[in-house]
Amino acid sequence: RAGYLSVFCWLLSLPATAGDFEDPSRLSESARAALLTHLQQTAGKNLDAEVKMLPLDARLRLAACDGAIDHQVLIQPGGLGSATVKLICTGSARWTLYAPAQIAVFGETAVAAHNIDRGSLVQPGDIRYVRQNLSALGANYIDPAKSIIGLELKRSVREGEALRLSYLDEPKIIQRGDRVMLEAQSNGLSVAAQGMAMANGKVGERIQVKNAQSNQIVDALVVGPGRVRIKYN
Repeated sequence: RAGYLSVFCWLLSLPATAGDFEDPSRLSESARAALLTHLQQTAGKNLDAEVKMLPLDARLRLAACDGAIDHQVLIQPGGLGSATVKLICTGSARWTLYAPAQIAVFGETAVAAHNIDRGSLVQPGDIRYVRQNLSALGANYIDPAKSIIGLELKRSVREGEALRLSYLDEPKIIQRGDRVMLEAQSNGLSVAAQGMAMANGKVGERIQVKNAQSNQIVDALVVGPGRVRIKYN
């Protein structure tokens, strides 16, 4: 911004001559076209997006560029909600202009078909897909191509509320008190014993399991429904 302001103030001090300056509305439109092209290249040609360029100062006096104007798209961190197009005159004028924009990208995403409680496993009848502004959801929205059936909700959602990836987790396939098969491996040998889960667990989590024969409590890795594994060196 500081660079833009210095250029802007310098240009305002120049004497005005008809045809010597760029039309701000034309620059804004070229920035919009460059931004749309960038979005289509990065997100696909079927992208459903709306771009609104924020107004440039009508008093802006940029010397007419006698060379090509380069466009560099700068997407703001945290998603597609906003962007800036950097316009650079490669001619003798050598000016740089920053044109801010607001972006709305629309697409289908999953919403709750009814109220769903925390801890529920998502079933086909729990969700429906509606067109929404995905920019407002950031990278957290549920794409129709991604299956979320069987995942566990970490929080309750209301009917019509958009589901987000951060709301979902792999299900706890073992519940505290479940009888499990306790598999032990050591130097290529494998043995199994019955055990009882002392905590809930999902695949890849470590939980405590009580060996039904020895009553010893061990840390074990959940490897599947009703199966946990320990490894001895």
